[in-house]
Formats: sequence, C-alpha cells, structure tokens
Amino acid sequence: MEKLIVCFPGQGAQEPKMALDLYNYSQGVKDLFQRASDICDMDFKNILETYDIKQLSETIITQTTMVLAELSALKVLEEEGYIVDSTAGFSLGELSAYRASGVLSEDDIFKLVKIRGTLMEASANESSDKELAMAAVIGIGKDQIFPLLDNPSFSNVYIANDNSTKQIVISGELSEIDAITPLLKESGARRVLKLRVASAFHSPFMNKAEVKFEKVLKDFTFNNPTNTLYCNVSGKVELDGNRIKSLASEQITHGVQWLTTMKDIKANNVDNLRIVEAGPKKVLTGLFNSEDMVCHPCGTLEDILGLRNK
Repeated sequence: MEKLIVCFPGQGAQEPKMALDLYNYSQGVKDLFQRASDICDMDFKNILETYDIKQLSETIITQTTMVLAELSALKVLEEEGYIVDSTAGFSLGELSAYRASGVLSEDDIFKLVKIRGTLMEASANESSDKELAMAAVIGIGKDQIFPLLDNPSFSNVYIANDNSTKQIVISGELSEIDAITPLLKESGARRVLKLRVASAFHSPFMNKAEVKFEKVLKDFTFNNPTNTLYCNVSGKVELDGNRIKSLASEQITHGVQWLTTMKDIKANNVDNLRIVEAGPKKVLTGLFNSEDMVCHPCGTLEDILGLRNK
C-alpha cells in the first residue's frame, strides 16, 4: 500500500458535475453523497448534475459541494489502497484534511461545513454596503505587496493567501482592489485576476462569522491527528486537537500560509512520498509546480486510476 501526501483545494475550484464520475464508480461515494445530503438537507447529486457555475458559486453551495467532492476523491483513493501519510487543505479544504487525519468524522465535517458556509454568507451580506472581492496577484510575492498596503487609501485590502513566491491573493473592498491593481502591475505583477467567490474571505470582513463559528465549535470534539496535519493559520504541522479547533475558527479571518506549508512538506518529505491533489481542477498542482515540486491531480476517476502509472 502506497503512502501519499494528500492536499485538498479551496473555494473557487468548484465546477459543475464534479465528483459524479466518482459517484458512478464507487458505492462508498454513493453512500457518502446520501449521508451528506441527509445531514445538510440538500440533494447533492441533483445539485451537481444541474447547477451551473454561477449557482455553484453561492457560498453555502460551494463549500458543501467542494467538501463532498474532495472527500469523494479521498474515499476512492482509500478504496484503491492508498494511505494518507500527511495532509493539508487550502482554506475550505482544511475541513477535508480534518477527515483525512482523523481529527473529525465525516458526519461532523458535513454538519460544520454547512454552518460555516451559512455564517460566512451572512457575514458577507451584513457588509452589503460595501462590494467585496478577492483577487489573485500573479508574478510577485508578499514582500512586494506589503509596502503598497501601508497606504491609507488601501486600508480595506488584506493579504488573504500566501500561495507561492509568485502568487498572492488579496481580499477586501472591490473599489480599493481596483484602485491598487495598477500599482501592483507597476510593482511587477503580470496579472491581477478576480476570483470566483462571493465575499472577502480570510479578512476582518469575516469577523462576525469567526466569532459565531468559534461558539459552534465548542460542541464538537477535535481529536489529535493520527497522521501529519498542516494547518493554514500557522502553515505548520499541528499535533493537538484543541489547538486545531481554535485554528479552525481563526482561519476564517486569517491568511492562508500555503507557501509555508509547501516549503515544510518539501523539507520533511524524506521518503519522497507522492503529493496528490484530491479535488476538482489543478490549482494546488500548479502552486506546487511553481515551487519545483511535483503534485499529481486526483480529482477525477481517470486521475486516480492512472496514478499508479505515473
């Protein structure tokens, strides 16, 4: 049985019909779909068969379906005999990593992801007097962006994700993101791309959601991980279930330290285990590749069944 480093993508990687090939292949995935649908009171098979990308991009729909797609990919990987040695999830994907590391059960994760999505959507609506957005800044790192954010004109723009040495995601008011875009390009950014999300996640605009989610988490038990788990807020390996619970709420407003996680994986992967991305698209695969690391996409049945030949 081969051990893997399994990583899960975040919100924005959603796509229509994702995971349906896994559903058609695996009875375990069919059972997972049914259990998730019962817990969340949503017909996920119908949603993934019929919703277009705009409908899938509503926060509650995105978060629940993405976690379902990721855990479906994990389910098939496990059924094919792979073992999770280490795991990390990007933003929303961290919930899936909790399942892969034994911190939470699948049932608890589906309960929590619906609550999380609801709270974050409500927090975004409460900021309806401000149009919020997120944007990927391609070609420069955070050290080139920090000086620009010292300008009072950009007091409502924050670094949300430290994705790689050449990609940062900013979060905040749309008008300020639009205003800072020319300066980012003058500083070397090749592109500034708006993300397909509904609000300014991983920023103080989500403060109310964080406070409410922290209260919700008090009713859940977070186990110590059974394998190596990286968390977004620190970017490092976390060993204690209670600390992970605290980080799970902080993550809503804090930045994702993904570059730190990738560097740590590279430094500590002494057995040269393969890194895989369990979820739709190839966002994390691209980020690993940008840091001269190989990551294999495993979001589709074809990807997973073809992994042994790579």
